[in-house]
Amino acid sequence: MIPGMAAYHGIRHRKKAGDYVVRFWFVILISFALLWPPYLQNRMDMHPTHDGILRTKCELVETVCIIAWLCAGERMFSKEISWAG
Repeated sequence: MIPGMAAYHGIRHRKKAGDYVVRFWFVILISFALLWPPYLQNRMDMHPTHDGILRTKCELVETVCIIAWLCAGERMFSKEISWAG
């Protein structure tokens, strides 16, 4: 519900945040690789952990993905590769 409300009412400084996401997408991916532990094989939504640090890391990754999609989703892909006519 919160992402829907944010998308409906607008996000402050959306264009500036979107510019940074499009320009520095590789930094986001590298930070995800450093945050996410490689030994996890379970789905965190079906088997949540009781470790507070790991839960915070998972929520941080999800939050950054949602913000990046809402701010720069339309600019992440080129119009030339669109399937729409």
